[in-house]
Amino acid sequence: MITKTISPKKKGKATELSEKVAERLFSLRNSLGYTQRTMAEKIDVTFQQYQKYEKAKDRLSLERAIVLCEKLGLPLTIFNENNAAAKGFAESGQAPFGSAAQGSKARAEEDELIALFRSVPRKSRKDFIEMVEKTAKLLSGKN
Repeated sequence: MITKTISPKKKGKATELSEKVAERLFSLRNSLGYTQRTMAEKIDVTFQQYQKYEKAKDRLSLERAIVLCEKLGLPLTIFNENNAAAKGFAESGQAPFGSAAQGSKARAEEDELIALFRSVPRKSRKDFIEMVEKTAKLLSGKN
């Protein structure tokens, strides 16, 4: 948790907090294997604007942070300095923020599947998806 108060600086100067948020955005994006353009689309901003967030040139608003967390099914606490899941974000035990916070057994199973998918090397993910599709068809009797 961020304990000291960080006062905003003059326009154009990044605060310590905005730099931490930028670092978290960069780490999150890389852990998900997303491009800056993909992240920008998730929060409905231009690619250039997202770059500014990631470089701490502009501050990410709370509204945009909430939208991002909802779309990714992550807790808003990913931006917390002492979050134990800071390295991978997806391992957080806290319930996701907003509409993604289902709390059901199905949600836990979905989270487990997503974690497994993220553990697969990027070049093998297509094969993983095909395997899951074939298994689903086989188990549902839709050959």
